[in-house]
Order: sequence, then C-alpha cells, then structure tokens
Amino acid sequence: MKTQSKALKGQFKRYRNRFIITIFIILCFPLLFTELSLIELDTTNGKDIALTINGLIAPFVAIVAAGLTFLAFWVQYAANQKLNERVDRDRFETKFYEMLRIHRENISEIELAGKHKGKKAFVKMFEELRFIYATLKNLEDTDIEANLKGEETLIKIAYHHFFWGVNRFDDSCNNEMDKEYKSISKSLCKELAEIKNDAKELIDNDKSDNEYRIEYTFRSPENKELTRQLKSDFYPFDGHVSKLGHTFRHLFDMVKFVIENDELTGQEQYDYVKMIRGQLSNHEQAILYWNSIWTNKDVWWKYENDNHSYHILIDYGLIKNIPFNLTDQMGPHPKDYFKEKKKEHNITQQKNNWNFEWT
Repeated sequence: MKTQSKALKGQFKRYRNRFIITIFIILCFPLLFTELSLIELDTTNGKDIALTINGLIAPFVAIVAAGLTFLAFWVQYAANQKLNERVDRDRFETKFYEMLRIHRENISEIELAGKHKGKKAFVKMFEELRFIYATLKNLEDTDIEANLKGEETLIKIAYHHFFWGVNRFDDSCNNEMDKEYKSISKSLCKELAEIKNDAKELIDNDKSDNEYRIEYTFRSPENKELTRQLKSDFYPFDGHVSKLGHTFRHLFDMVKFVIENDELTGQEQYDYVKMIRGQLSNHEQAILYWNSIWTNKDVWWKYENDNHSYHILIDYGLIKNIPFNLTDQMGPHPKDYFKEKKKEHNITQQKNNWNFEWT
C-alpha cells in the first residue's frame, strides 16, 4: 500500500502540472487570436471581438471544467486509498497486539510442578540446561570426547536432552540422538536418570519445601572452572517440549507476521519486532538463542517464503539484549556465532544495523 500511495501522489502531481499549463495556454488565447493571429481581425468592433473570443474559448472552458471534475474525483480516490491504508494498518495492529497478548498468556501459563510459573520458570530451565551441559562435558569416555568437537556441538546435544528429557521409568532418553551421537546420548541419559531418581526419591519422601541440591564443577567455553549448584523442588530432566514447543512456534509466527508485511517500512518492521523483544526476559532470550542453534531447520537464521529470504535474528535484533553473563557459561559466544551465520548465509550488510547491548 505504501508503494501504491507514492505512485498516486506522483500521478496526481503530473496531472496537476499539466492542468496548470493547459489553463495558462487557454488564458493566452485572446492574445493569440487577436494580436498574434495570422488572420486579420477587425479590432475596432468590440462586439465582433467578444463573439470571436467567446466562440474560440468556450470549448476550452468546457475542457477545463471537465479537468476540474476529473481532479475532484482523483482527489476523492486518493483520499479513499489513504483511508484504506489506515484500515489495513488498523487490521494489522489489531492482529499483532492480539498475537502479543497470546504470547504473554503462553509465558504466564508455563509452570514447573505448579511451583515456578511464567518468567521464573525460565530461570529454572536455564539452571537445568546448564547442569546437563556440565554433565555432558564431564562424561569420562574417550570415544565420547572424540565426538565432542566445539561448543556448537556441545550445546546442541545438551539442549536436545533438555528439550526432550529422560524417561521416567528407566534410564533411557525420551528421544535418543542417532548416528555419531547415539553413544553420547545413551551415556548422558544414564547419568541424568540417576540424578533424577535421587531427586524424585527425596521429593516424594520429604513433604517439606526442601530442595534437592547437588553441587557440580565444570569448565566454561572460555576454559574457566565454574562451580554451581542445581536446586530442584520438582522432578528434573522431564523435558520441556510441551512448554517450549508451542511457545516458540507462536513467537516465530508473530515475528513472521511482521516481517512479511510489505506495507511496513524496514524501520517499522524493526520497531514492531522490538516490541516483541521487549516481552522477552534475559533467560528467555538465552534459551531462544540455544534453541536456534539446536533446531535442524535453521529458520531463526534464514527463513524463505515467496522467493524472499528473512534473517530474523541477524536483521531484526530479536535477541540483541541477550546477557553475555549467561551465554558465557555454555555454548558459542553470540558475537562469534552471529559472525559465522552471516558468513554462512553470505550477509555482508545486515538490516537496521543494530548491535548487542552487552559488550
């Protein structure tokens, strides 16, 4: 609609200029047909001059009247088009804010064992994912160590088991990884199942509000030794597919709804995505970042539709507020990983030219 509006303005200016030129020429007709005419007229008889001018100009006056009528209709048409633009924008914003409301509801409905709800649940999810990552790094198996190459691989494996969880009734994975990571997947799930059973036994037998706690040490991506504690008053490692699956799908659909709207300027699209980003807590942005690395379809980094490519995380800064004090503990550093993705997708200049707020 914005392109159509510009075209209408351009056409109106052209017609207006032509109309002004036409009026000027008509006003010059008396001079042309009297003083500058090749045909000699008797200028001493005023009546003859008047009749001559009237006969010559009358058709052109009618043309001017028709032109004015056309311009009036054109102005009305342009006004209607502008009104339609406003209606389309109102419809867009109505749906956008409704989707934003649904997203907030999705977040508020997330809970862990009825104890940790909404954004607080994401803090507990982060702690659980960090423990899985640490357990993975601490696995003592030479075959496993040979396959654990790079932080991207580590976070993919850790997030996979965080997302799907461990079986409640044995030490198997809910969704075991295959190919070169099958052995790693089995070993990791076995370790997590033992801890899960210990926590379950404590929580089932102890009716107080005591938490299951386990202290652990691991090395960060920067090779710093970190000591942390997992605190859980619910069964850990149950998986979060039912909580995060539809939440991230709706979030993706909401962003897609904005960036696929061709009636918005690039800055307007960025501003609407900024409003979405404003709804995401630090831990939500961090988990979304690791989710984008883990997912096979890579849609957060490059989404294609109708011969258009959209780079959501790169061009629209959906997680530009991601806190590095969280991401420094596991996985590739966001700055480094963004550079890799830009190179992978041949992006030499990102849209909107944003930067991470953390340095």
